[in-house]
Amino acid sequence: MTPDLWTLIDSYFKAREAWQATTKQCDNDDEFEALCAAEVAVLQHRCGSMEELSHKATFIIGFDSMLDSFRQDRTEGGDAYSVVFLRSLIIEEAL
Repeated sequence: MTPDLWTLIDSYFKAREAWQATTKQCDNDDEFEALCAAEVAVLQHRCGSMEELSHKATFIIGFDSMLDSFRQDRTEGGDAYSVVFLRSLIIEEAL
């Protein structure tokens, strides 16, 4: 797995922790927006190998909040998170 995916996953956990630490945990504050951005960043990351793709899919399936977002949410541009993920499945092999 490339450091980029690890960094994105780490950023997701940090954003999730920051949102959970808020007293309101509403879906229209800065912490929630950061969490959504972190989710999209993981979902749209193009993997460089099948191994990395496997790690990414395992991560998404392994966390209910990511899986729920994958199933239900849309980006600001209107794309379903699932479509963003499917676009990322095009593996870019290093040349």
